[in-house]
Amino acid sequence: MPPVRGLVSARCARDAVIGLTTLRRWLRHSADRFHVEKADLWEPDAASDRILPLLEEAKLAGLKLSLIVDPSADPGPLGDFAAAGLLDVVLCPQSPDLAGLLRWRDACAANGIAFRAHLPGRLLDAPWAAELPSVLQDASVLTVYFGGGFAPGLSAGPPVASQVLDAAIALLRALAHGGPELHLADVPFCRVPEDLWPYISNTPQRLAHHQHYHAGALEFARRLISLSPRRAGQTVEIAISEGASFHNAIDRAVLPWILERNAALFRVWFLHKLTRWIGIRRPRPEPLPEDTSALEARLAEYRAAQARMLGPACAACRMRLICDGPSEVFKQAFPGAAISAIPGDAITGPLAFRAKAPAWYDAVDAARRVLPAHRRALVEDARRTLRQTPPDREIPAESYAIEDHFTDRMPASVRWFSFSTGELVSTPLARVSPPFTLSATFGGGIAARIGFAFGRHARIVCPMIAPGHTLALHVDRAGRYVLLRDDIPVAPSGFRDTDRVPERIGSVAEPRLAIVNLDGQIVTQTVQLWEGATAAETPPARHSVVIVCTRFARRLQAALLCLAHQEGLAPGALEVIVGYVPGIDATDDVLDSLEARYPALAIRRIPFTADRDRAKGFMINECAALATGEWITLLDADILLPPDCFTRLDALPGATVFAAPEGRYMLDAETTAGVLLGDIAPQDRYTTLQEAAPEYRRRESEGYPPGFCQSFRRRVFDEIRYAELDHFEGSDWLFSKSIVDRYGPETRLEGLGVLHLDHGGSQWYGTGKQR
Repeated sequence: MPPVRGLVSARCARDAVIGLTTLRRWLRHSADRFHVEKADLWEPDAASDRILPLLEEAKLAGLKLSLIVDPSADPGPLGDFAAAGLLDVVLCPQSPDLAGLLRWRDACAANGIAFRAHLPGRLLDAPWAAELPSVLQDASVLTVYFGGGFAPGLSAGPPVASQVLDAAIALLRALAHGGPELHLADVPFCRVPEDLWPYISNTPQRLAHHQHYHAGALEFARRLISLSPRRAGQTVEIAISEGASFHNAIDRAVLPWILERNAALFRVWFLHKLTRWIGIRRPRPEPLPEDTSALEARLAEYRAAQARMLGPACAACRMRLICDGPSEVFKQAFPGAAISAIPGDAITGPLAFRAKAPAWYDAVDAARRVLPAHRRALVEDARRTLRQTPPDREIPAESYAIEDHFTDRMPASVRWFSFSTGELVSTPLARVSPPFTLSATFGGGIAARIGFAFGRHARIVCPMIAPGHTLALHVDRAGRYVLLRDDIPVAPSGFRDTDRVPERIGSVAEPRLAIVNLDGQIVTQTVQLWEGATAAETPPARHSVVIVCTRFARRLQAALLCLAHQEGLAPGALEVIVGYVPGIDATDDVLDSLEARYPALAIRRIPFTADRDRAKGFMINECAALATGEWITLLDADILLPPDCFTRLDALPGATVFAAPEGRYMLDAETTAGVLLGDIAPQDRYTTLQEAAPEYRRRESEGYPPGFCQSFRRRVFDEIRYAELDHFEGSDWLFSKSIVDRYGPETRLEGLGVLHLDHGGSQWYGTGKQR
């Protein structure tokens, strides 16, 4: 399992104290941006007036909080921390304090709290080292490191004597049987006896093992810890505001640079205010030569550069892919220490040796290990499908390419080249609907992650631990899925901050192959597909309605009923694409009922992960990309259309590009309640409801059609998309204005007004009050 642990520090440069507001924001940012499920808090003094508020904040952010503490602190408040939900304690001594370790060990036992130990290797050059095995026997995890901070490898520490490494090896051996889970960080394999290789934790192991820190969260912590409290606060504020502005490209471009140049802070922000409307070109990868022989030469240069960077010993070592070699931390801790090549075939799996060592799982990781019953059933069903049933069709290598990248086609295969750490995806393999099963082979190279991509909103990928794997993605009728790597189920993992592991696959999908951080080259071949019903066999609709529904389930039901009773449409002419977040309201139940009662209404479900519940522009773009209709109508979940809406659209001249209703009738709370309770059937009493509405709004928003109902030709979407912000204010107006600026004024459907259900004011993200 990859790590889901974040890192937050209450101290920064020169041991200065960071304010509570910054720490609260840091916790929220860790949960929202890096999707960590737990976090370690470095608060060496164990100050209860700071830790208790942060435990409450972590709970609100959906995190479990652990405390990293110097054992010299008083463990007296630990009972209060345990009652407030503390996950565990990390003892990180800054000096040889045996009495402190004993106090905290006993306090943890008395309060039923597990403890881990982060032990700086430099402290092993002291008499207390002989007592450590008995003191740390009850620890859940022991990490020995040679960096200078509380997180392994955080910064370089002072040089230490070579016998310190011998002391670390002796300590690990003393605890290797029946003791804590062991980790030795910042040391190459060649400097450790073979029986201790399972305990080595270099960067590849830390990226793949559940006990360590999420890479993005750790890098963010490293940046902040190096700053003053004021600059740390500014940095967190900028980070949490990303995605909340129409013009935040400068924030993304400047932030990494500004952190290193304090003197430029004022000038950069001054320029930001002046240039915030100027478009910024993001750097693009250098294009590859579109010639196979040139690519081969480029690959040879890449391999030669890798060998020079590694040095002759590491380049010849079988551990070169899973070891940091003589890292800067190691070289500063042990100046002049020799390294040597370990002969043999290269090891590609970072946990190849770690798998032989015992592991400890806290409550968060233990829950992640449990495979639900439906997942176990899916695994068996997937294996039966793959072993006993021939595929329904094969997708030959000739039918897909690498998107926006040179595609080197070989006989019956595609060779992927890359010399950067980014992601490559194929063009769509097929248009499918659950249930389906995909099987693809990746071989002839190595990459950080391989798997399948679905639009921009979902990735189902896993680590590549050998030079070749066969992946199978098995999806049931409800969109639940399991990923098998070489016939073994694996937990999918995201590999970028913006990528999410979906709970379910939508009812229409266009899967692609995905590879990230490709080391030179990989080959893919024919993809096999088992499918039930397939969206490819369904003819395109004439009209596609896109509805994003978050916490509007009861109003969505009324909106769909009106769509199910549209007049003058041939069967199959209308499809409804619903983007939603499963579990936050009853949308799935509403869609189940509508499909059972009105099977002729084609409903496509596109589920999103919970962190997207406010990303309405993003959800609209992803759903509209799957629309097949000549006309796309964006509709709010609280809008009821008149029965002749789409016949009116069909009657428009062929040159019409953008259309909208004349206005909307605002229904009052009592009438809305009647609709939601089923006492009023709006599809049967549409005119009466219009006449009774207390307010009619005509041509709002400076004349540009607002987002509650916008209809446009499919080709418009190829050029103009919604602004993707973490809020929705102004996005619909900007979308309309962009269409009008590009294609000319919209066409108003004269006399056609929609009904707007009441929900007590502006509620872009839904309402918890279903009156």
